[in-house]
Amino acid sequence: MSSFLRETAYKTGLDFLPEKTKPKVEARKELLDEANLLKLQKSRHTKNFKKENPNASPKEITESVTKEFEKDVESLEKKFASLDRIEHMFDKFQIIVWVFTPTARTIDPPNLAPTTKNLIDGLTDCGFWEDDNWTHLRSVDFRYGGQSGIKDNFKIVLDIIEIPENNIKEYDYI
Repeated sequence: MSSFLRETAYKTGLDFLPEKTKPKVEARKELLDEANLLKLQKSRHTKNFKKENPNASPKEITESVTKEFEKDVESLEKKFASLDRIEHMFDKFQIIVWVFTPTARTIDPPNLAPTTKNLIDGLTDCGFWEDDNWTHLRSVDFRYGGQSGIKDNFKIVLDIIEIPENNIKEYDYI
């Protein structure tokens, strides 16, 4: 489900990007997918190596993975380095998550945080912002929006609000 939500947010996000940005974002996404596949392959290699060598030290395991995937990692790093820079839509921002339920039952909107995380990651993949870490994403607020009007389905709306550079201090916490 998480990969579906992330991919859905990525594809939806593409609709909001300027046409000139889309090819850069799609090239970056291909490399992100390639990097995720490589990560999975490295994980499988590590698991198999440990199974075949139960007494292997952490150093031996690391050396095995490095030896097996060194060229792939270097190639991927070169590809990332050659990508055209993406102009992000947001630098510093906050997100208000509106949760709409299929029924009138009582819910706790923050319980949708794991779902929301996948949506935010998809928009990160799409290049809406450089990263969704604390230096960019300053706050996430969950709110109840009413009923979705869609039988058996929730609706989630993300309001993304740019924080102007001159107002950053207002959002900093001590």
